[in-house]
Amino acid sequence: MSFSSGPYKSKLFNAINHRVRRWGDRLEVTFRQLQGAAQWGLQLLLYPIYLLVQGKGHEQPVLENHFRPQTRSPQQRLSAIAWNRPNAQLRPLNCR
Repeated sequence: MSFSSGPYKSKLFNAINHRVRRWGDRLEVTFRQLQGAAQWGLQLLLYPIYLLVQGKGHEQPVLENHFRPQTRSPQQRLSAIAWNRPNAQLRPLNCR
């Protein structure tokens, strides 16, 4: 009994069939890659337009300032945090 490695008894037909199927598989993979690249490219091109459209009409409402303003400078606040005393009133170093 002879063993056949493909759908045909002929080695030539089996080789041609194998190459055609392999070529079709490669073509399918290439098509999927091109399709994905086209989708990514289109999304990259349209995203800035989307951001512009989303920005229109969705402005943040202006909230009234009900909080008292900070009286300490940013350097004083950072120094207080560094010394683990966030509520401490700090004085400049050159004043006694």
